[in-house]
Amino acid sequence: MSTLYTYSHNNLLISHSLDEHPDTNKFSMHAHDSNEIFYFISGHGKYAVEGNMYDLYPGCIMIMRANETHKLHIEPDLPYERIVINFAPSIIMPLDPEMHLLESFLDRPNGQWNRYSPDELDFDAGKYIKGMILPKESEYNQRLAITSRLICLLYDLSTHFHKTRQKETSNTPRDMIADVVDYINTNLFGDWNLDMLSAHFYISKSYLNRIFKNSTGCSIWNYVLIKRLMVARESIRNGTPITTVYRACGFNDYSTFFRRYRNHFGVSPKDDKPR
Repeated sequence: MSTLYTYSHNNLLISHSLDEHPDTNKFSMHAHDSNEIFYFISGHGKYAVEGNMYDLYPGCIMIMRANETHKLHIEPDLPYERIVINFAPSIIMPLDPEMHLLESFLDRPNGQWNRYSPDELDFDAGKYIKGMILPKESEYNQRLAITSRLICLLYDLSTHFHKTRQKETSNTPRDMIADVVDYINTNLFGDWNLDMLSAHFYISKSYLNRIFKNSTGCSIWNYVLIKRLMVARESIRNGTPITTVYRACGFNDYSTFFRRYRNHFGVSPKDDKPR
């Protein structure tokens, strides 16, 4: 991978990257503790978000809120270029404490309304995003220019989101995996297992596992594990005692929780600090 540009300051990270020969096995399912805007410049692939699969084509953007799992399915036949913006809500809090600018991220079900194509938008999202790739200048001017463009982008996305949502009907067909994902997230810390899940949806365990992995890119257990760890990390960073967190998040013993946490985040629970 070639990194063409990076910018990092407090709770804002921007990266512009290019893979001339993308490795299809390189991109695993994951989630962030920040919001993400993904701008697809070139390549051939799909993006799975919470079990829903979106086709990617040049100029489209994907948005993922914090803790929303996603996985890239990229093909090796074309160079893969993208710009990724990760930001925390604290960036807009002084201007918008009621979070209206984040409604396109927050006011929707998991895995729905994640993609915006250039032909459906009445504004040029790419112009905002490419405008954040700035030559080096003073830190103050650079951050001012980037933040201003980000605020404008979020405002236009929120406005478009409201127009789009009004056109949606309550009887839009749902995919089974979307229902499975909703069930898991509603009962994330409950006492259930794969037998109970397959019985609830009246399908076999093997078939359920297969279609779930095809849609999300990971097994049901790995999905649950990532979700529980993301909630645990947020709680720890908010000051909740670790002994309370690991039990509340569905881990039966601390040693298992410690090992899973360190393997996933690269840091132990007690050493994890807010960014």
